Amino acid sequence: MISERELSPSERAVWLMDQAVPLNGMMVAHVRGRLGPGMLEAGLVRLQQRHPMLRAHIVPGPRPLLSTANPRPIALRVVPRTGPDTWHAVAEEELNRPFLPGENPLWRAVLVAGADAGAEECELLLSHHHVLADATAVTSCFRELLTDAAALSRGESLAPVVPLPMRPSLNELLVVGGPRPRLKMFTYMNSFLWRHLLARLRRPRKLSIQGGDGRVAPPPAQRRSRLLHHTLTPAQTAALAARCRQEGTTVQGALGAALLLALYRDLGPAPATVGCFSTVNLRDRLREALDGEVGLFVSQATTFHRLRPGPGDPNHALWELARDFRVRLVHVIDRGEPYMTFPWLGLFIPRGKDPLPGLLRRVDLSAPFAAGITNAGRLPLPTRYGALTLVKLHIVIGVALIAPIVVAATTLTSAQDRDGPGTGDGARNGDRDGAATLCCNLLYAEPLISRERALAIADHMMDLLRTASKAARLARSP
Repeated sequence: MISERELSPSERAVWLMDQAVPLNGMMVAHVRGRLGPGMLEAGLVRLQQRHPMLRAHIVPGPRPLLSTANPRPIALRVVPRTGPDTWHAVAEEELNRPFLPGENPLWRAVLVAGADAGAEECELLLSHHHVLADATAVTSCFRELLTDAAALSRGESLAPVVPLPMRPSLNELLVVGGPRPRLKMFTYMNSFLWRHLLARLRRPRKLSIQGGDGRVAPPPAQRRSRLLHHTLTPAQTAALAARCRQEGTTVQGALGAALLLALYRDLGPAPATVGCFSTVNLRDRLREALDGEVGLFVSQATTFHRLRPGPGDPNHALWELARDFRVRLVHVIDRGEPYMTFPWLGLFIPRGKDPLPGLLRRVDLSAPFAAGITNAGRLPLPTRYGALTLVKLHIVIGVALIAPIVVAATTLTSAQDRDGPGTGDGARNGDRDGAATLCCNLLYAEPLISRERALAIADHMMDLLRTASKAARLARSP
């Protein structure tokens, strides 16, 4: 098995951008039960043994390398849990703490737990350099960590780890289907360029920037990613999902519509075209099935929507826009836009010894969208691990170069009929009948967006979703 490879052009672009301002990825697990540091440290060692991306670091140079040589262990930091919201400050601290060029490893873990040995609530944060992993990958890491922790708590011995090979980059693994892939890729490129050119001609609106002169944003080094955490109760989540099916749309469509309507209220009453990107999982378009492996296998697709003021029921406006969001998103994905976005990001890197300033001029907040959504959907993992229960698992990402506001959503379904991970079928069967909780993190770049504006946008978005779920529950009542 190889121990190093060159960064792909798109990976190199992310690596360079991260040197201007942290673009860390992170997931936060809320766990009920006694989760000791010793269990986690053993689990982190096994994760590194299995997944090369958890041993990897980047060797700087004109042709930077991703290397697993001479790996160092992932450090586990323990923070005293003084209350249910202690994790929030820790998450923002980790989100804005950079990974330095050449740092080894490019992962960090934090356990937020009470000093009392009998404490039954804790949070586990796993953060990483964004070039190494996506939300699907980190979800798998949590499944393995909690499975090992449950076995160790029962005094069981753990099976030997079978190491996985280092994989090529997304650019090399992507497959364009069909008998004439080159022609199909040309069609995708042509569609992408024309669609974005037409969108720019319609002058899509963006959120006004604060902290600068209103036209030029403060430099990346002065920005910090911030977090607002919201949830829908299981009853609200179930009602929202049922109403989405009834209205001919998806939860992704409802999230997009609620976010766009909240942004529109911030933009003002004039009619406006507003763009929103959605993260797209590309694991089903790879040459090999890598469902449980750690890597960055995502891209994005942007939809543009014409928003106008109008009287009437806000709930009706939400569903009309949610259907439009779903239809447009399916269309642009089918037209191959995910092949044109992240995989081609490396084309923006200028030549020269110091390409970062030129890259920032080309990519910093320059995309035509106003905001974005990354929705991992229903997470494919059980929630019961022996005496441990996974209560919530949600996404936190650095956004300071991407968009002023990004919403990250996950849905975790609690198991009703199983005692632990066992054969792993809880994610397929037991969890299906459980109660689901939707987590929505609104991430914003300060000072581009003030906390007051972010709160107003987040509150309006969540009010729309809660009102929609309430209306759905009332409609089902006898």
